[in-house]
Amino acid sequence: MVGEQEGQTQESEERHPPKRRSVIVRIFGAFKRYENRRRKTQHQTNELMMARWTCVVGLFTGALVLVGIVTAVIFWRQFNVMQGQMDVTIVQLKPKLSFELKTAGPCPRSTNNEDTLITPVWTNHGTTEAIDFQGWHQQRYFHAYPVDAYNY
Repeated sequence: MVGEQEGQTQESEERHPPKRRSVIVRIFGAFKRYENRRRKTQHQTNELMMARWTCVVGLFTGALVLVGIVTAVIFWRQFNVMQGQMDVTIVQLKPKLSFELKTAGPCPRSTNNEDTLITPVWTNHGTTEAIDFQGWHQQRYFHAYPVDAYNY
């Protein structure tokens, strides 16, 4: 024949199916194909890990915010209790002054005994002393001497 190559026979032109592999080899091959389809690239694996860690960090941040709010409420309530205690302490420690007019006896230059000296007496009934207290009898509303320089 004119167009035939040497060494080829009619039998080689027939197709023979490949020899079948054993069942166990086919099962392991199927597992390998399944793993290859399921396997992700390194980039996909990294993105998945980053998404998981972002979720974990978000939950941790939320928990910290919750703890901060609870702590702020505790501090606020403690502040209010301490403020109330301080107010009670201030009231308890305030000096409580009472005013009383006492007679000191007759006036020294008086001719009759009807003129008497009256002395204001301030008494402290509180637990602390009254510091820098001035009664009405010690107030000076006018200068004893004229002021020369007025600042108008």
